[in-house]
Amino acid sequence: MRRVGFGILVAVVMAGQAAFGACVGDCGGSGTVKVNDLIKGVNIALGNAAVAGCGALDANGDGTVRIAELINAVSNALRGCDYVSPTPTRTATPGPPTQTFTATQAQQATATPTVSIIPPGIDSRMLGTWSGTARNEKGDSKTVTIKIEVANRKVKVTDVGGNLFTASGAKSINMDAAQPTLLSYNNAKPPNYIEIFQIGTLPVNNQPIGSIAGQYTVTNFSFPPTGTSFAMELRPQG
Repeated sequence: MRRVGFGILVAVVMAGQAAFGACVGDCGGSGTVKVNDLIKGVNIALGNAAVAGCGALDANGDGTVRIAELINAVSNALRGCDYVSPTPTRTATPGPPTQTFTATQAQQATATPTVSIIPPGIDSRMLGTWSGTARNEKGDSKTVTIKIEVANRKVKVTDVGGNLFTASGAKSINMDAAQPTLLSYNNAKPPNYIEIFQIGTLPVNNQPIGSIAGQYTVTNFSFPPTGTSFAMELRPQG
């Protein structure tokens, strides 16, 4: 399964256009992305079909269909090819002064030489139990608690509250450590759904790790396709 990096508290479902103005995922050139186009894209991304079957899915022209391009196609199916995603902002919270941050800044929060990096390459300060509020694009909110640990040389993330991994219903998942402070997970189950979970650290008051932020996204290949994303910022529990 291909893995991708992520934007902290920034929607991973990006609206966009392929090269020369084509709508990403519009295999038939009709100006819309259909469910059949999405299913075809999943099969291409998983290596079960040739990219020649839908060149509109290969947004960057590299001869492959990556998860990021497939997510782009899903967005076009949900919102239309002309949709432009609004620029997200961080909601102010009570307490110490908060920082404005970008996805790039969050990804650059890496471990200092004095902090040990344990297998398989995760910053040890990310380990432990974290909790906070997750909100979706409709304004719904729920309390989320996750536990991050290393087991059998894999990064294991457990949904302690049992209400985060709604697509698969899994209690725990294994995540990739793209960077010491950046974890990602993609689970494609064609033709049913795509499940994406991405978390990383946020620096607070000049400290490399003050909290972790992430986004859990599920897109169901129903007709019409439906998608939901929960953005969250979590703090150490206890």
